[in-house]
Amino acid sequence: MSGCRLRAWLVRSAYWLAPALVLLAIASPHLDQGGFRSDTGRYAAVGLQAWREGNLLDLHLQPGVPYQNKPPLALWVHGLVLHLGGVSVWAARLPVVMLAAASVALVSAIGARLAGRSAGFFSGLAFALTYEYFRRVREISLDVWQTFFMLGAAWLILHAVRARTRRTMLLAGASVGLALMVKPLVGLIVLPFMGVWMAATARARLVPALAWALASAALVAAPWHIAMSLRRGPSFSGQYFGAEVVGRALGEIQSLPPWYYLDILLRTYWPWNIVLLAGAWGWFRSRRRTAAREPAPGPEPSAHASGRRELVALGLVWGLGWLGLISLFPDKYPRDAIPAYAGLAWIVGAVLAPRLAARRPRLSARLEWVLLIGAPALGLLLWMLPIRWQSGHEPARAELLAWIASAPREEVWAWKLSSNDLGDLYLALGWWPRDAGAGDAPGAPAGAFIITRRHFGLTPLPSGDEVFRSGDDRYVVTRYAPRP
Repeated sequence: MSGCRLRAWLVRSAYWLAPALVLLAIASPHLDQGGFRSDTGRYAAVGLQAWREGNLLDLHLQPGVPYQNKPPLALWVHGLVLHLGGVSVWAARLPVVMLAAASVALVSAIGARLAGRSAGFFSGLAFALTYEYFRRVREISLDVWQTFFMLGAAWLILHAVRARTRRTMLLAGASVGLALMVKPLVGLIVLPFMGVWMAATARARLVPALAWALASAALVAAPWHIAMSLRRGPSFSGQYFGAEVVGRALGEIQSLPPWYYLDILLRTYWPWNIVLLAGAWGWFRSRRRTAAREPAPGPEPSAHASGRRELVALGLVWGLGWLGLISLFPDKYPRDAIPAYAGLAWIVGAVLAPRLAARRPRLSARLEWVLLIGAPALGLLLWMLPIRWQSGHEPARAELLAWIASAPREEVWAWKLSSNDLGDLYLALGWWPRDAGAGDAPGAPAGAFIITRRHFGLTPLPSGDEVFRSGDDRYVVTRYAPRP
């Protein structure tokens, strides 16, 4: 690409490229630091084992323990990266970081399509700088994967609405189908969200076209689900649909209050909370003027007024709709709110763009170029500085691994270890400790070495002689001697 063509491409693309580079600058430095936190150990181990064994359909957590909690798409990708690039923290995180940046670009593209370049730029920037978003991308997060495919579907639906093309609507449905291959059922919510937005923006006649997207989504996602149902029968449906969908909806895993996500927003969504409040106040004042039949103080400085209203409508349907939906279910996690931040970012972009453009019309264009140059420079600087971005693996893990190296593999069993702990051990050892179950007593033979993790000192120890204890009392190994 020649210099002139490159500059022309940068000019056209800066509104989405600059926010994506900001996300990369703050999320990718020292990507090799830290450990396999959160669910990363479990997902990475399951995916890696599938590629090592050449069996991508029958995923397992430990030999003989099928893993059927989630669809396999993200696990396949992460497992392949680890299989080809070697087991490391940075390799496990890399696909999520790249998808997170692509999601920021999609938020910008959707904002620009509806309300103009400036609104798209500020929407993407707000999303990239959302704390609860960028801090989640340094782990294997299925919610980041799901958000990417949901945003891709939304962008394609907007294109199909304008171009009236059935092919693009089918592609949008394929993106929804890929979201269904990341987490059970949830990705389908994109279609009713977009349907409500169409109805709210005088496009209700186009809502039936979403049936094409639904059909396409089913074609993409159904084969794997049918294959697993036929292969594993009630075991799959009971775990996948029963425990993972119905059980979570009923709060069988945990139950938190309805205001849980509101509390997170009030604590972490700064400075964007200020922008949302300013937008709400501006809307309230305009409604009062309309009710009093007072003229507006002046013409709007932008030609994208109707587009901004459409973008706000999409943000309200997507952001508040998602938050309202997940707040209804008692089983709640902070990461579940990630898709909602895209909707809130569109509202932020629609509020900021006209206010800043009225005062400094070229401000957003200048900021785009500042970030195009400054974000990579900042990222490189953060890479070079000896900053401890994240703490490493816990010392107790290294002590346990050193002990396991001296023990016969076939005699090492795990009892009451979490699936994340088991996955972490597999990534370090290359093999799974044998499963002693989670009952009141280990399902292991006498003389086996039983690894137990002492969660706050509450987990009971199996009967027998203690042969290892980590320095912080986190891990204990017992030479098992069943009680008569």
